Amino acid sequence: PETMRGFCTALSSIALRIKGFVKYEDSWKHVDCVGAQIQIKPCPHSEAILEKSRLVIITRDDGDYSKMISKQFEALCGGPVCLS
Repeated sequence: PETMRGFCTALSSIALRIKGFVKYEDSWKHVDCVGAQIQIKPCPHSEAILEKSRLVIITRDDGDYSKMISKQFEALCGGPVCLS
């Protein structure tokens, strides 16, 4: 959860909201971030409906932040990200 908290913090200047479900090695977490307020909570039954992690990032404007998001995710979370 601390790496996801760092990712949310790194995007706080461009993101109005970050929300979704993230799969960790042994569990699923619900991520909900508005500004500096970051909540990461257990989500026990996500495996029944989700196959992989999904986050929605709502940005403050219509700029293209895909490179910044990818770079921050790879640096803080240690893997590639698929943006759509």
